[in-house]
Amino acid sequence: MRKGIFSFVVYIIYALLGGGMMVYNYIAIQKHNAEGGGWEGLGLAILFILGIILGAAGLLGVILKGIQLGTGWGFFGFLCILLDLVFIGAFISVVLPGGNNIEAAQLSDMLPMLPFVAASFGSFIANCVSLKR
Repeated sequence: MRKGIFSFVVYIIYALLGGGMMVYNYIAIQKHNAEGGGWEGLGLAILFILGIILGAAGLLGVILKGIQLGTGWGFFGFLCILLDLVFIGAFISVVLPGGNNIEAAQLSDMLPMLPFVAASFGSFIANCVSLKR
């Protein structure tokens, strides 16, 4: 098995997750607009945009990792490492409260993001190992 295939699978999952978020929130926005809702539609629109960002970043990772796996060029592996660091930072920043009040964050708030942080960290390690070949 080639080194770095784990990262490729993680990026595919992120792309599919982002696409699913887009479809789900698009349907919810259409239903909300048909009912003549109020400000709740703004939250759905923000989640729709976050789904677009996650899906696009996952698709970018699939493309970069595919090129790196196909050609063996280390530059694309380095770009994947940077993308993993962005994913890790984004997932951690979602659960941390704003400002300097890090003590207010509770473990129960962070647990849902733990699999995503772990997958991104594993992808980071796999990309670092794939650069050494």
